[in-house]
Amino acid sequence: MAFKRRLKFDKRIKHKRKMNILYILVFIALASFGVGYSYISTQLNVNGTANVTAASWDVHFDNLNVTEGSVTATTPADITSDTTVEFAATLEEPGDFYEFTVDVTNQGSMDAMIDDFSISPTLTTAQAKYLEYQITYSDGAPLANKQELKAGLTETLKVRFSYIENSDKTNYPTEDQTFTVSFTADYTQADNTAIEIVHPVTKYTVNVISSDDNVRIGYAIPSTITQYSTAAEALAAIRNLVSDESVSFYIKNVMYGGIVKESYVEFIVTETMANNNSGMTAGTYTLRGLDTYDENASSTNYCKSEFYDETAGKCSSPYYISNKKVLLKAFGSSNCQVYDFDDIIDCNVESIRVYSAASHVYAGGNYSSGYWNCSVYDDGLSGCYNH
Repeated sequence: MAFKRRLKFDKRIKHKRKMNILYILVFIALASFGVGYSYISTQLNVNGTANVTAASWDVHFDNLNVTEGSVTATTPADITSDTTVEFAATLEEPGDFYEFTVDVTNQGSMDAMIDDFSISPTLTTAQAKYLEYQITYSDGAPLANKQELKAGLTETLKVRFSYIENSDKTNYPTEDQTFTVSFTADYTQADNTAIEIVHPVTKYTVNVISSDDNVRIGYAIPSTITQYSTAAEALAAIRNLVSDESVSFYIKNVMYGGIVKESYVEFIVTETMANNNSGMTAGTYTLRGLDTYDENASSTNYCKSEFYDETAGKCSSPYYISNKKVLLKAFGSSNCQVYDFDDIIDCNVESIRVYSAASHVYAGGNYSSGYWNCSVYDDGLSGCYNH
């Protein structure tokens, strides 16, 4: 019995001690609150009034545009809710695509971030061998969860549904297929897990190919090579290099985090060229360069395994069909020779020759200092040189 009373006594002592400590903590908290309140009140009353603006949430899609060259949709892309786009399209042959851009804008007062994004229907294993969805920002930057969209800002998204060009031919369907596609991006209020969107940086080069300093896909551009911020600067540089104002090509490099991810030969068909050569269309065009070479590969031409076409027994260019479409638009079929079995299209008029093949792409011509061209080869090496 004594033991029980002692236990109760001890509990009362402990309880009293706890209560004393609690009183002290409450006093400190009240004292701190009093100081803080006094400080804030002083600041708010400097101008005599204090206003609190109501928070608002408004993230939505706007300004949808279908990319030129897309197949004709059976149901054109349309914004069906704040952040959902739907369309239906038939892809008939490799190289066909349906692509659109759409702005996602934050007109609310709160910063937002991507909670999730999706595209449906989900491709089956068989379909994924010849069809592909690509969801990026308009400049090619990848879309990812947690990416932040600050209040008042707009980003442009790009969605592409395409028939893969270099899939194994045995995987192709035997009939046309029509797909009704829905793309949705869900946004939520940004918190401390939000991340910044990393956009690509485009730089232009006209470096002369050498054994020492070169521009190559998968590597940074060496500091010894001049990088130009605009196509006009690159064009002026190569015209000075070849001492001819009529030259109209250069190299375009797309980089992420300082590393070259894509290289293009960019060329210009001037109004004069178009007027002097039937079938040509004035404009600026790009041919995507390659990075298919693997010196350790056992396949034909030492190409990377994902590019080796077992049916044809060769290494095909992953961009041949799209490059071919670009060249036929720029030059017209009357100015081009096409050898599809070898993945070659060679377009030539008096002032410029442009070529796309499984091994490389280039644009060149005869100038006062010789035959110059700018090229991207299958090992990702790019630059210009004089024959």
